[in-house]
Amino acid sequence: MQNHNSPPTKLVFVLLVLVSALAVSGCVRQVAPLPVNDGSGSSQFEEILTSTPIPPTPTKTETPEVVEEPTPTETTEAPAPTESPAPTSTIHIITPTHTPAPTEEATPQEEGTPAPTDAPAPQPTSDVPQINPDLLFTGAHHVDTMDEITMWTDESGVLPDSEYIKLVMEEGQMFVTGKQRLWDTWWISGFTLTDFYIEMDLNTGDCNPDDAYGMILRASQHGEPTHGYLVGFTCAGEVFARRLESVSPYVSISILNPTETDLVYAGANQNNTFGVLMADNQITIYPNRRYFTTITDDGFSWGRFGIYVSAGDAGNYTYTIQEIRSWGAGD
Repeated sequence: MQNHNSPPTKLVFVLLVLVSALAVSGCVRQVAPLPVNDGSGSSQFEEILTSTPIPPTPTKTETPEVVEEPTPTETTEAPAPTESPAPTSTIHIITPTHTPAPTEEATPQEEGTPAPTDAPAPQPTSDVPQINPDLLFTGAHHVDTMDEITMWTDESGVLPDSEYIKLVMEEGQMFVTGKQRLWDTWWISGFTLTDFYIEMDLNTGDCNPDDAYGMILRASQHGEPTHGYLVGFTCAGEVFARRLESVSPYVSISILNPTETDLVYAGANQNNTFGVLMADNQITIYPNRRYFTTITDDGFSWGRFGIYVSAGDAGNYTYTIQEIRSWGAGD
């Protein structure tokens, strides 16, 4: 006889299996699988390593070797050698051996009285050689009476009036003004000469002893670097000559130091004839047509001529020229 209250045997077996499973699950914790790093980020372990500073492993510190540098020795640089300019000519200065005889000086003009235009006649003496260019020289003869400005104008056709020099031509005279104090200033004509005698009649004007007047001779051609011989008289009655070699920089060499002579009429408002003979390499100076000295210098053999002025310490010196004459002195 079947008893319906008793579970069947199959059911009882299933229940026993479930009870056993529940008992086991109460003491075993399932371990979740580790995440797989697919390259898209860091694993948790990697994040910890990167976020926690890792103290550096101590390393042995080597002490660098100290190298003592030698104490510097003070040296003095030798100055660059200065090149001496090559000699451009041989200079021989001949000092006059004669003793000029005393001559009567021209009487100074009173202020406001026009200076005479005629140069004083040469004073004949027994011991001072005279020169008569009309008899001695037969070459080309040129006379500038200061009536025409053509010979002395600049490229624009006017007489110069710069910060250095001013020329004014009036009533047969040329007024030459050197504006800058203690400056050598000149104005060159267009005439080129080789061997010649040239003389200039002038009046010294209101001058001081250190004012000077004269000529530039055998000067350079237009457009070339300026050179030539500067020959002059001072208002103190001195004669001098310099070889001008360059103006930039300014280089002039004395070939005759200022030498006082009574052959030049010294002082203000005095009439003098400035005369120079240029023959080969000799420069002979004739104040008032009387021999003073001969200088031998082979610097320049030909060139143009012009007027020269040098204002002394007071500056702004003016003298007047009445006439310039030249004779050819060559063969």
